[in-house]
Amino acid sequence: MKRRALLGISLLMNTSLVFSQNRIKDEETDVVVVGGGIGGLTAAVSCREKGLTVILLEKMSFLGGDSLKSGGYFNAVTEEAKRNGTDSIELFKKQIFESGGGFSDKEVVSVLAEKSGESLEWLKAQGVKFMPAPRHIYGSLWNRAYKPLMPSGTGYIQVLTNNCFKNNVDIRTSSKVIELLRHESSEAIIGVLVEKHGMRYEIRAKKGVVLASGGFGANKELLKRSSENFFGLGTDSHPGATGDLLPLAEKIGAKIQNLQFVECVPGGDERITDPVRLDYDPGKIIFVDENGDRFVEETSPRSNIFEKYKAKQIKHCYTIADSKAVESVDLMRRKHLYRGLYSGLAWRKDSLDELAECLGLNADRLKKSAKKLQNKGLLNQPPYWAVKVVFRIHTTLGGLCIDKNAMVLNVDGEAIRGLYACGQIIGNLHGRNRLGGNGLNSAVVFARMAVETMSKNSNDNLQF
Repeated sequence: MKRRALLGISLLMNTSLVFSQNRIKDEETDVVVVGGGIGGLTAAVSCREKGLTVILLEKMSFLGGDSLKSGGYFNAVTEEAKRNGTDSIELFKKQIFESGGGFSDKEVVSVLAEKSGESLEWLKAQGVKFMPAPRHIYGSLWNRAYKPLMPSGTGYIQVLTNNCFKNNVDIRTSSKVIELLRHESSEAIIGVLVEKHGMRYEIRAKKGVVLASGGFGANKELLKRSSENFFGLGTDSHPGATGDLLPLAEKIGAKIQNLQFVECVPGGDERITDPVRLDYDPGKIIFVDENGDRFVEETSPRSNIFEKYKAKQIKHCYTIADSKAVESVDLMRRKHLYRGLYSGLAWRKDSLDELAECLGLNADRLKKSAKKLQNKGLLNQPPYWAVKVVFRIHTTLGGLCIDKNAMVLNVDGEAIRGLYACGQIIGNLHGRNRLGGNGLNSAVVFARMAVETMSKNSNDNLQF
C-alpha cells in the first residue's frame, strides 16, 4: 500500500497528544517492551537473560492479548525433522513466501524459518510443554505445527509471566504508550511517553524499544479504511487489538505496508465467544454450502478458502466431521463443541442422511461431497457432526516493515535506531496469507532477535 493511502491513520485512532499537568516522575531502563502477549513476554525474559533491565507496558488490565485466544500451535522445523527428512528449512521458506503472494520480505521470511526450531527449544527450556509429534492444522500446508499441552495460548502466557516475575521484570498493566520519543539530533528512538490512570510520564530506554503490541483486528474504523472487504465481519481479536502503535510509528517515519491484507477463519456462531469449531484438522473435515456441495480444498491456504467462499456468494456454510475427528480434538475444544450441541449451535446425527435433513441440505449432494475423504478411510465413523461456519477476522497481516534483525525500517528502507518489532504488528512477513501456526512463532522469533540485536550493540547508548 502506498504511503499516501496510510496518511490519516492517526486521526482515526484519536492519538493527538494534549499534554496535561498530570505528570509524574520520568524513569530510565535499558529496554522498554510494549505489549503483554507472547512476543512482549518473550522479549522481556530474553532481556533478563542478557542482563538488561526492562519495563514491560500493557495497555489492558491483563496480560496475554491475542495469544490467549490463539489455537496455540507453533510452526517449527526441528533438528529431528531435518535428520528424518520429514521437513526442511527450504520447504518452510518456500511455503511462507509463495502463500504470501510475493508481498513478503525474503530475508525476514528466512529468519522466521531458520529460527523457529531454536525458538521452540527455548520455549521448552522456559517450561512450556508440547505434544511430541507435529500436526497439519487448518491453513498450515505441512506437518510442522507443535501443540502445547495446555489449551490455546494459556501455557505460553502462564509460563512466561511466571518467568518474568522470577527474573524481576517490571510489568505494568493499564499503561498505554501514547508517543515514541526521538533523540533531537540522531533521531534514534530513546523511549516512550506513557499514560496510566490519567497520569503521564516518560520512560527513557538506553538500548531500545520493542513493539509487541499486536494487530488491529478490533479496530473497525481502520479495517474499513484499509480493508473494505473485511469491514463488518466479526473478529477473533481481543478488544485491545486496535493497532495503537501504527500511527505513532508512522509519525516518526516508520514504513507501513500490506494493511489491506486480513486473514479470516471459519469460526462458530457470531453470538458466542467460545469457539464452536470442527476445522482444527483440515484433512479430516469438509466444507459444504447450503446445498451440501463441497466448494473448496480444505487444506488450501486460509486466504484461498475465504476467497472461494466470497466468490461463490455462499449463503450458509457448514463444517462436517465424523466422531473420530472430534475425538482427536483437545478436551477444551470438545467441551465447547458439546456446549454448542446442547445449545443448538452444533449438530450430531447417526448418518449423513439424517444430518442433511436436519440442516436442510441435499442428502445426495452431501454424500457425494463426503466421498473423497471416505475413499481415504476418513469421514466414515458415525455419528456425524456439523457446525455452521461464520468467517471471522482472525489476524491482520499488515503493519511495520522490519529487517532481518527485527529493526523497524523507515520509509527509505533504513533501520530506525532503537526501534524493534515482533509478532502481529509486523507487516512485511506474511504477505497476503499467514500459514496456520505462523502467528506465535513470529512473535517469539523476532522478540528474541530484537534482544539479540540490542545485546550485540552493547556499547550503543541511545541517550547520547
